[in-house]
Amino acid sequence: MKTFTSLSDLSKLPDEDPAKPVVKQLLEWLIAENEFPDFPYNPDDHGYIALVEPGDVDRELPEIDMPRLTDIMWEGVSIIDGFYHAVYLGAGDYGIGFVIPVDADWIGDELRELLKSLLDDPLHLTAHTST
Repeated sequence: MKTFTSLSDLSKLPDEDPAKPVVKQLLEWLIAENEFPDFPYNPDDHGYIALVEPGDVDRELPEIDMPRLTDIMWEGVSIIDGFYHAVYLGAGDYGIGFVIPVDADWIGDELRELLKSLLDDPLHLTAHTST
């Protein structure tokens, strides 16, 4: 799992990675420096963006005291350009935006069905996936 707390962290992804523009967009929304100058973004207080990769589905998540992605109490799920954006909200202003490729085989049926059931707009799924 790759984590992103700044725009400079985008260097962790090659330019051709389809997740890069999605992560960039989410970081810009999260950081929002110009909109809240009196409340600067701090990853320890506000969280980060996490790109879920093969092998991460059953990984324990001690930073949020969750054993697996399927055990998280998600705040909401949407789809952005072929990626689930699943939001976990912790205490205070803390949150993690998980970015998960919709069409990846390694997600597994359990996580895929959970994310689909929580979509903010279920019709959004068909608009962004190919058959």
